Amino acid sequence: MHYRKTPNFAYNKYDIYIAGGYYGKIVRSLNPIKKVYDFYYGEVKWFTAKCSNVLSRKFVINDVKTRKRVGEFSRSLFEFKEDVDSYGCVVEVGGVDVGAVVALVCVVDEDHDEEVEKKRKIRKEKKK
Repeated sequence: MHYRKTPNFAYNKYDIYIAGGYYGKIVRSLNPIKKVYDFYYGEVKWFTAKCSNVLSRKFVINDVKTRKRVGEFSRSLFEFKEDVDSYGCVVEVGGVDVGAVVALVCVVDEDHDEEVEKKRKIRKEKKK
């Protein structure tokens, strides 16, 4: 799996590719208060992942059509190696596309890593 990020003033879009073919897209709104990621197959929104706990990066995944919870994922509390994060994921409903959930987790982790890197750069510039 790989992705291509397309930033915009209102959102970040990630095009997801698996085995060389287009799989779907993930759109993250740039609302600083709540992190929300939407997974699309083509142009149809399928899942929404909302952050329910900022510290543990816990996200709840809801089906857009039924508005029911279908799963959750969160970061492990401990890092055994710097810059290597572990996530736990629970899919609670049958028929959920696990590839879409894995793509969501990867994009959330990448977004977090980019935010951490920006903060590091700001701290370095302040120290100078």
